[in-house]
Amino acid sequence: RSHRVELVMTAQRKWTKGPWRRYAFAHVESVAGRGIANCGVYQDSRKVDETYEENIANAHLISTAPELYEALSRVISVLYDDRDPRNKWMDDVVAVLAKARGETP
Repeated sequence: RSHRVELVMTAQRKWTKGPWRRYAFAHVESVAGRGIANCGVYQDSRKVDETYEENIANAHLISTAPELYEALSRVISVLYDDRDPRNKWMDDVVAVLAKARGETP
């Protein structure tokens, strides 16, 4: 394994343990009941239906964050080979995972 893969697999995850779920319109909470996000604060009075759907979609996306992180970590652990130039796209995945951990701006 490369050093970068080791960093992804062993990095400390500081966020609330998943899984998370969407509930009550556009709120996100952990399955233990801890509030994570309120995605229903944005409203455009000219596009009520559109912003309603957008807020719900945002809550769905945020609620999958822990699972997305774990899935991408597993993909990297299996496929990443920094010696193969065809795999440079995986550098983007490694960078996004670092961003999720708060390690990059």
